[in-house]
Amino acid sequence: MDGYRRSFSRFELKYLIRYKDYLFFRDVIRNYVEPDPYCDREGFYKISSLYYDSPDYLCFWEKIEGLKFRRKFRIRTYDNDDSRMGFMEIKQRIDRTLQKRRTRVPLDVARNYVDDVETSPYRPGEDRVLDEIFYLVKSQLLEPRMVISYQREAFMGIYESGLRITFDHRCKYRDKELEIGGIFDEGKYFLPPELAIMEIKFNEVVPLWLCSYLNRLECRVQRISKYCTAVEAAVYGGQI
Repeated sequence: MDGYRRSFSRFELKYLIRYKDYLFFRDVIRNYVEPDPYCDREGFYKISSLYYDSPDYLCFWEKIEGLKFRRKFRIRTYDNDDSRMGFMEIKQRIDRTLQKRRTRVPLDVARNYVDDVETSPYRPGEDRVLDEIFYLVKSQLLEPRMVISYQREAFMGIYESGLRITFDHRCKYRDKELEIGGIFDEGKYFLPPELAIMEIKFNEVVPLWLCSYLNRLECRVQRISKYCTAVEAAVYGGQI
């Protein structure tokens, strides 16, 4: 399993943009980026993630309250990957730095690693990521809460190592029937479909050419979390 383990730290900026601004950005960045090789012929791939949270939605409230250090656990699948496999991930934020740790496991047993102690194939010490996930699940009483699905268009920097720009469309959630293997288009919108989430991931600084385009459209950084936006809509009726 060690060959599938990954850990990395980066900075991330998010913007909520209208469709016409998305078209503008997609056009002007083409001289600086290239499509992610994992995209399909139309330039997209689909992501589906099962998020875990405590009975009192601790992960949700840590984000809402703006804690500088917070962690979330999710199981993630991609429609361009082996449908039998998924990723068990910890997404961690320390102030402005984003860190992800994940390990790849068979999808049909992914939830068994943490949902059922008696039948779990998890063995302490076999994988550091799984050790941390197991600790979080048990210490915070985490349980499956929400499936988040969306269509992603992704680009990688040609000249800036580590630059990645993504546009997420058709953002939906399901708080029932929480299976994720191969199911990407079901659920309710937690954002109007005419809006997209633009994410800029980088290692050190945002390139000047990109800053100029962001300023031109007066884009403002948004503290948007797909999971938290869905929980707010589904659990709290958008009243937060």
